[in-house]
Amino acid sequence: MSVAPDPHGREATPLDLIGWAEAVLSGADTPLPQVERLSHAIAVLALPEGSDAVAGLLFGLWAAPQPCPPVTMGTLVRAFGPEAAQVREAMALWGLIREMPLAGVSALGIALDESFADWLLGGSGLPPLHAGRFMMCPESPTLPDWPVSELAARIVEDAAPTTVCLTGPRGAGARALVGQIGAALGVRPICVDAEGLDGEGLAALARVAERQALLSLCPLFWTSGPRPDLPLPTRFPLCFQRDTGGADSTRRIIHRMGPLSPEAARVLWSEGESLPSEALTEIARDRAQTPAQIARARATLPRTLADARQALHAARHGDLPPWLTADNANLSWEDIVLPERVLAPMRSFCHEVRMASALWENPDRARHFPRGRGTLALLSGSSGTGKTMAAQVMARDLGMDLYRVDAGALTSKYVGETAQHLQAVLDRAEADGAMLFFDECDGLFGKRVETRDAQDRYQNADTNVLLAAVERYEGAAILATNKRENIDGAFTRRLRYAVDLPRPDAAARLQMWGLFLSALSPCGGAGCAALAGPMASRLDLTGAQIRNVVLTAVVEAMRRGEDAIAPPVLLDALDQELTKESRALSVQDREALLRHG
Repeated sequence: MSVAPDPHGREATPLDLIGWAEAVLSGADTPLPQVERLSHAIAVLALPEGSDAVAGLLFGLWAAPQPCPPVTMGTLVRAFGPEAAQVREAMALWGLIREMPLAGVSALGIALDESFADWLLGGSGLPPLHAGRFMMCPESPTLPDWPVSELAARIVEDAAPTTVCLTGPRGAGARALVGQIGAALGVRPICVDAEGLDGEGLAALARVAERQALLSLCPLFWTSGPRPDLPLPTRFPLCFQRDTGGADSTRRIIHRMGPLSPEAARVLWSEGESLPSEALTEIARDRAQTPAQIARARATLPRTLADARQALHAARHGDLPPWLTADNANLSWEDIVLPERVLAPMRSFCHEVRMASALWENPDRARHFPRGRGTLALLSGSSGTGKTMAAQVMARDLGMDLYRVDAGALTSKYVGETAQHLQAVLDRAEADGAMLFFDECDGLFGKRVETRDAQDRYQNADTNVLLAAVERYEGAAILATNKRENIDGAFTRRLRYAVDLPRPDAAARLQMWGLFLSALSPCGGAGCAALAGPMASRLDLTGAQIRNVVLTAVVEAMRRGEDAIAPPVLLDALDQELTKESRALSVQDREALLRHG
């Protein structure tokens, strides 16, 4: 804790410190230091010039016998001259020393930090306050289709400091992937959890973490966000983080953690050894699985395919907040009938979601878009034109869960609570790698009103917070409305895609009649195929209405015990659908349809 006194009463010089340190090393009754560790620390932490003197000081602080005169700033000035302040600041920056009050003296004493002393003795070097926030990345076998070799090759292809940004759903195996990349590079990454920290608490953790990376020569993996940007003289040249944010200028590699391939999912399901081979193959084909979901489902020890699917569903959606509902459907582009001018931007939307990682790897693009990196689309059109179906098709095409947002349940009468709910929705979608679907979104993102009273001010403030939250969102979302003119203009400007879904024309209606009769009716709708043309040309119906008509006719045919839909049954179902809009199928129209059909 102090420097040995000079027998002649002189203040110690750097050479005196080195000689004293060597004397302690040869005869003092203290643990022998690991000199290699001390030299390594001075080199990798980029401590000031005169490293021999710094080494002597550090060793003296660590191994001096007690009691000894205390080391103060005055001691450093006399030992290091004009560089004393630089030496002290460098060691304090890395947390190698700490200052403490001295009895009866106004100056502060300087002591070696206990955690650094622990590291010199061969320990971990982690302060007890932060020890629980560190863990080594797990060692696990490489899963099929995981780009371990490709990412490792990209890291070493350039000597520049590199940050690897991992995006995608929580539980997608980021720790395992980082561990595998580290193994390919011959290092063992250290996971750092900064959840809940900010300000000086985050800065203190970051200093310890960066020191640990340099001392152990292991890269860090910031598991809860971007790497904190601190004014340090040096940092380990490789870092992993669970975000694309951060203000540092390192080269960036962005990789999105997507759902597992069937081959990779089968490997993880096989670890449970409770399912037969056939069930393993089938459950592995279920879409959008993550390692964490499989681990939770496997922990229930399912014995059958049904058990496994039930456990997997619970692992995915069992804890969704009340304003979110999984709304997945087994639909493809062939199931939706829309003009190509409408389908083209939808396919572009899907393409952008897939290439988001590569898109924002470019530092210039990332610099110009510090926010607004999410992929957002607005689908507008009258009821029944296919907005929900389009969202389901795009989500399935991307292999993502579709989370429908209940705007009514999300909205609160209390100031600020709606924005909190929305932020929870956005966080959950990003964590699960899901696509959000805001139906009737004008209820959330409506135009701001003219301020007349406090209620108007609060409402507009809520809207501003909602807009800011959406702008920070980096995932995918689809918004639907029947009233596009009611959407706030500031929100519309933040959208990457805006698509208007028209009511179907006669040609589209004919295609829809054929599609739904073929897909829904027991015998493919052969008995009513001739009616499709006349109905399509005479009756202005939406796709949702046509689907309802066919389903109603199917139910009635099944009630009668008939294998096929008879034309009169289909027309009865059509008349039932028209009554919802206070319309009716006249006798003349019915006869004309039967005659032409």
